[in-house]
Amino acid sequence: MPIVEMERRQVVIIGAGPSGAIAAALLKRKGHDVLVIERQHFPRFSIGESLLSHCLDFVEEAGMLEAVNAAGFQRKNGAAFAWGERYSAFDFGDTFTAGKPTTLQVQRADFDKLLADQAALQGAEIRYGDAIVSVDVERPRPQLDVRREDGSELVPQQVIELSRDYVSPPTDATGTTTEREILANELRREMSASIIRRIDSVVRAEIEKGGSLSAPKDKPIEGAVPAEPVPAAKH
Repeated sequence: MPIVEMERRQVVIIGAGPSGAIAAALLKRKGHDVLVIERQHFPRFSIGESLLSHCLDFVEEAGMLEAVNAAGFQRKNGAAFAWGERYSAFDFGDTFTAGKPTTLQVQRADFDKLLADQAALQGAEIRYGDAIVSVDVERPRPQLDVRREDGSELVPQQVIELSRDYVSPPTDATGTTTEREILANELRREMSASIIRRIDSVVRAEIEKGGSLSAPKDKPIEGAVPAEPVPAAKH
């Protein structure tokens, strides 16, 4: 029979990628007990190397920007998109609202490990090699079953009971909003506001110039790296 251990944690984050590492650091800075469970070991290969400028705002808020800048990733100040004869290019410094004018092109293996290491340095606990077996939010206290990595055939299971405020909706008749709901709502509002601000800045800038959202093909923005044309789909 597998060995079962009981552990009580306030916040458990599944995955130590950029979102998990930054969320862990932000919550730890607020004084919360944070455990991150990551199935793989870092560094590990991952797709998605191109960051948007606003990503660095979250990195900065999590206290990781200095370490990221010191890592020597390639600086990027724009982007271009091509589809057949259609071409659009954007300069990240041409904005209507305040924001960072550049971003980074990163190697995810190195970038993800850097962020996870920074979260750990700030006090978040990260367990590599552990895998989530199941999640049960119907119990009086929500529970995760975690299979731990120890090299044996009978892998012990660890049962982690989580704080209700962060992993389950309220069940009382008064409909009190829990900290979990407040945190989720704040994150949704911030993400939506970020997208709206970016779209608004691009549209307003083009309207003020009297142009459209499509840049001339023969006048790409200085410093932007054009994408390879993608052939139109055949029918």
